[in-house]
Amino acid sequence: MSGLVENAVVKEELHDPRTLIAGRYAVDLDHPLGAGGMAIVYKGRDLRTRRDVALKTLRIEYRSDPGSRARFRHEARLMAFVNHPNLVRVFDLQEAEDASWVVMELIPGQTLKALLTARGTLPIADVAQLLNQLAAGLDHIHSLDLVHLDVKPQNVLVTADGTAKLIDFGLAQSSGSAQVLISGTTFGTAAYLAPEQVTGETVDAATDVYALGCVVYEALTGRSPFQTGDPGEVKRDVMLAHLEREPVPPSQARPELGLPVWIDDVLRWALAKKPSDRYRDLATFARLFHAGTLGRQQTSEERPCRPPRA
Repeated sequence: MSGLVENAVVKEELHDPRTLIAGRYAVDLDHPLGAGGMAIVYKGRDLRTRRDVALKTLRIEYRSDPGSRARFRHEARLMAFVNHPNLVRVFDLQEAEDASWVVMELIPGQTLKALLTARGTLPIADVAQLLNQLAAGLDHIHSLDLVHLDVKPQNVLVTADGTAKLIDFGLAQSSGSAQVLISGTTFGTAAYLAPEQVTGETVDAATDVYALGCVVYEALTGRSPFQTGDPGEVKRDVMLAHLEREPVPPSQARPELGLPVWIDDVLRWALAKKPSDRYRDLATFARLFHAGTLGRQQTSEERPCRPPRA
């Protein structure tokens, strides 16, 4: 990542609809690529290297909050040390008086959420490929003693050739402590929150195992483990379900799809309530899922130390 520019110049070009960031990055603020709970992403152009980029900045309502801005800069610095083909790359961080900007690689494609909305579900072979890639990216994060804490279909970009990249490190933090609160609130999407996030206990790599298990479940069935699609469903009910209910096995959730029962077994371990009952790492999760596609069953040595409750 290039050096931080503490006094970045932000100005409006009189004859260009784009805003110029730090005299280098042209961005069209009228056409955002996407938005999350705290930030917005725009397409931009690096005028120095002549390449298209993505620029991320805080929503206006968070820009005046010192804690939010500090966490935003923290995210950028974390991402700058992450280098993996299945994780979005960060090129630069620019500081302006009224906003901070993270300059990232622009990934052509669509989110996994958009893909599932369009297709409903994915074939088992495609899910296995997706799981392999996301597991590799997350295991790289975990090797740095970090945990992502916001793994969900909205944060996975899929290119036309099937490459998957995990984005948005806004909640990432060091492993082994309770999730850091933002303005006194635990952020994250209820459908993918691990039980320990709901209760405020210690988070670690197993937290991302659980969230990725929820993503795989949704890719196979078209719905997340604890969401019914009922318009009256509320976030609190979904969070309680993570704590108190076992998910319906995928083969039973959508019997018309003919999903094999081995998928039920593989996901059962990923979605165990206790972190110690889940897979030791995401590579094991991905390997056992792939083995299932080949007709091989997991052995007791490959499973977590203690089985989850039935």
